[in-house]
Amino acid sequence: MSSPKSIAILGAGCAGTAVARELLQHGFEGKIDLFDSREDFSTPQRWCFWDRSSSPYAQWATHHWPSWILQDEHQRVEATATDYQYFHVPASAYFQQEHTKLRKDDRVHFHLGTSVNQVTTSQGSYTVEAQDQTWEADCVLDARHQPQHPTNQREISLYQNFVGVVVETPQPRFNQEAVTLMDFHVPVSPSLKSIGLPFLYILPYSPTKALLELTIFSPKKVPFSELRTELEQLLTTYRPLNTLEEEEGSLWLSPNTRQQSQPVQPGYYLAGASSGCLRPASGYAFLSIQRQAKELAQHLVNGAELPKWSTTLNSLDRLLLELIASQPHELPACFTQLFKHCPGPALIRFMTDCPRAMDYARVIAALPKRPFLRTGWQHYFGKQPEPSAKPSEASPHSHRLTEHYEFPR
Repeated sequence: MSSPKSIAILGAGCAGTAVARELLQHGFEGKIDLFDSREDFSTPQRWCFWDRSSSPYAQWATHHWPSWILQDEHQRVEATATDYQYFHVPASAYFQQEHTKLRKDDRVHFHLGTSVNQVTTSQGSYTVEAQDQTWEADCVLDARHQPQHPTNQREISLYQNFVGVVVETPQPRFNQEAVTLMDFHVPVSPSLKSIGLPFLYILPYSPTKALLELTIFSPKKVPFSELRTELEQLLTTYRPLNTLEEEEGSLWLSPNTRQQSQPVQPGYYLAGASSGCLRPASGYAFLSIQRQAKELAQHLVNGAELPKWSTTLNSLDRLLLELIASQPHELPACFTQLFKHCPGPALIRFMTDCPRAMDYARVIAALPKRPFLRTGWQHYFGKQPEPSAKPSEASPHSHRLTEHYEFPR
């Protein structure tokens, strides 16, 4: 394919910004029009990801941690991986740095505060219509987040609902050397445990400052007001404190988001969460978005073939989602066993969408077998998992654009 002379990028968020940056770095010589309905990109928002200490994306990170913790009723696991860190990127820093660079390049034209009404095509080119104006482009990259929902009852999917606060305490209360990925042993109400799998996520920025986020995997959206009430109860153990920021969101997780072929039609591509960058089994997206941006740029500038999502990884994600939906009380032990017994580098490659062949074997070997065999039987022999089961009395208490503002971790 020949390189387009003009490209319209719909959405100047994480994915749209990354694609524009990569196009310039790969030598694109044409015109880039970058559209977004927003004008202000300072809304509190953050992304986290694992990568090597020398990661090219560490330039935007304000914090990083060398170890991570998972905890259930029976054990606490602290894991590490040689030369890997868990990075934290504030969206405001990312946008300020990258948008500033893009504005300095004559090839890039920002159209902020501009809502795209429709895109039409004729004779191999595209017309972008927005607010009584039109722009012509040879190619369109649609990086807008399109909220998705289940389309049929047989489609396995879950929501990852969360509310969080950044707090500051007068006395040291947090271990700033390790991030708590999942604390299932949190005292939430029986009513919340009955509808899904709740856990607490903690990013310790300092001994006295941290993000505390209550998250729940569930078949349906959970009202933010309900989660906020639960989180307020959890915060009593950290008081006195000052609340500095608040966040909330709801992600729809489904393996079907990764079945989208590219391009959607000649010259029209999807980018970001709507194209499958949101990991179905975890909600992580940032690293996949950056990789995809580079792949799209190489494809458009140099004609490189676009890779497809791994069907093996997608199948494992589907199985994990079905396990969460049908046997949520089994998950705390599954996750703690996985992080305890799987070698760190192999687990991180698996979690970040780039596993090697042996990594699959290491992940499977580390997981408890009985819950997955039972769920696999249900899946492959046509029996659909029941709606989210209520944990037994002996079970432990159990990361994104929403109607308000969802974002990937």
